[in-house]
Amino acid sequence: MADSGEEENANLVETAIRLVRSEQVIAVKDRVFEVATRGFRAVFSHTISADEGPKTIYNQDILEHPEQEIKIVEKGESVEPFQEIEVDGETVIELNLDAFSEEGKREILDEIIPTEADQGRFLKHEQEQEFEVAEQARKDEKTNEILDYFSSYLSSHQLKLLRRSQSIRIAWEREDRYTPRRTMRKWKNDLKQQFGDSANIVSNFCSSGYYDEGGVLRHIMEDLSSEYEDPEQIQEEYEEIVLEHPFVVYVGRYDTPERVKEQARTRISEYDSHAYTISYIDIRAQGRDNRQTAEQALERLEGEFATLPVETIEDDRELVYRIDPENAESL
Repeated sequence: MADSGEEENANLVETAIRLVRSEQVIAVKDRVFEVATRGFRAVFSHTISADEGPKTIYNQDILEHPEQEIKIVEKGESVEPFQEIEVDGETVIELNLDAFSEEGKREILDEIIPTEADQGRFLKHEQEQEFEVAEQARKDEKTNEILDYFSSYLSSHQLKLLRRSQSIRIAWEREDRYTPRRTMRKWKNDLKQQFGDSANIVSNFCSSGYYDEGGVLRHIMEDLSSEYEDPEQIQEEYEEIVLEHPFVVYVGRYDTPERVKEQARTRISEYDSHAYTISYIDIRAQGRDNRQTAEQALERLEGEFATLPVETIEDDRELVYRIDPENAESL
């Protein structure tokens, strides 16, 4: 049976691993991990009496508090494994690797960055751009404004997905550095693995500007807050909106003009059947083939309406047909 020292070290290693496996790691340089908007649900640690004397118990439920920065440092064996410090008036948690045994230290490092041992570095090459984008998103004024606004309506889980999706949007929009489409697809697939089917749509909503000031989702949230007093009802409605996306048809590589037409027609006919107002229906397409599909779909759709007000919005990235459903008249 392991002695109490071994058990205590195992608990510390477990705590350390849970500490640094946060999804919000944004930078790893010189053995310093910075973790944004994560931390401790309650107290950081407390002291209890034991037969061998006072004993410090560390809180292992460490990933809930919304504002916390965590750094991994090497400060010698005499320094506590975890301690709170003040940096520029902000509380920072330091995780001191030197306080662990060599086995424990290696277990921590191998768990979080498997490539460190054979590459002599913390990040895989392909990770560097993702961390850079996440850091840029953390400082981005538009992203912070969006998160501040929607924090009044969405659950913490929904906000996490929104934050991550905004990072992908920043990579998509930035002009100083190109991000390959395959990288974008990988990031979106990672989100889908963690957040489920809503991940791709939330990412698309971000890229479409629907969360931005004046965007359709802001009007919808205001309508829902007037309709429902219970925040959970608003969050349930929002989740349904994400899954059904009643104000937009995204044209994908496997879509046909007929399928896109039918989806748009359904959204037009049902635009006023919700607890919120939909002021327009978008058909959005990226890439040459998808644009052709959207054009053919619109031609078929116009053939089924006596009046169909459409605004065309086009740039190098995307083609958008914005339809006014209120003034559309069927044949």
